[in-house]
Amino acid sequence: MKINSGYIVVKEISFDSIRTNFCLPKNHTGESRIAIVVGTNKKSVFKQKETIIHDKCIMYFKAEDIGTDCYYINEEDVNAKIVNGDIVSFRESVYVEVDKEANYTIDANGLKLEKDVEYEEFAIYNRTQHGKVISAPLIATNSYLKGDRSIPIELELGDIVYSHHFLTHKDNERIINSKRVFEIRYEDCYCRERNGVLEMLNEWNLIEPIDEDESKFKLGNFQLKDKLEKETDLGLVSIASNKLKSLGVSQGNKVLFKHKRNYPIMVKKRLYYRVNTRDIVATKN
Repeated sequence: MKINSGYIVVKEISFDSIRTNFCLPKNHTGESRIAIVVGTNKKSVFKQKETIIHDKCIMYFKAEDIGTDCYYINEEDVNAKIVNGDIVSFRESVYVEVDKEANYTIDANGLKLEKDVEYEEFAIYNRTQHGKVISAPLIATNSYLKGDRSIPIELELGDIVYSHHFLTHKDNERIINSKRVFEIRYEDCYCRERNGVLEMLNEWNLIEPIDEDESKFKLGNFQLKDKLEKETDLGLVSIASNKLKSLGVSQGNKVLFKHKRNYPIMVKKRLYYRVNTRDIVATKN
């Protein structure tokens, strides 16, 4: 069997087999995202019989000449493998342990109340947007860059990483040997916490929202608004990325950014906007 450079052949494992061999809970539903390597090219980074984690959408070139449930897939579409029960990431993907239900309850003076999170499933006050890194990739790319899109890896095992509100979406959930983890792309990691210190990743910045001037709420004796709101395109730099610092912008500076780039994120129980350096258009005195 000769396989062209850049491709490997894998055999998809049935969901029932995964449930048994990888200790999935009985109530877990989903597709098989695990396969066994059955054929490689001479320069492949994979070996036969290795177990990989894949995205279902890459399994579309059937290798019926090799065997049932076998597929040709591009090596670059495989982000991780399982070694001795642990996830080893080598391309793009970060795997994190997350307390998905952390914001599902409210402590009201010792009385715990359960929230109806289905009402606003993706609200930042209901979703968990951070977790502990258990596997970081060796290489990653930024989809916005041109030419060489590679970006440095600045995560280590044990770091707390902050990401978007889809972090704990069911499509990102992986259960290996009864352990539930979540998979995200490295470029979607906004900042890390290491030894209690926050540092930005991938040219992202934490911007503190600015309250509107209360004078805007009144016209003569008429009250136009009842409560403070946040301006959408203006904020104070709380933590700047290295890229933003290189442009002469630092903590405490007031910046203007493109409309609707004010993505809210809770970091250590405080509300910020996460804004990429490419979307910051000016500083304001």
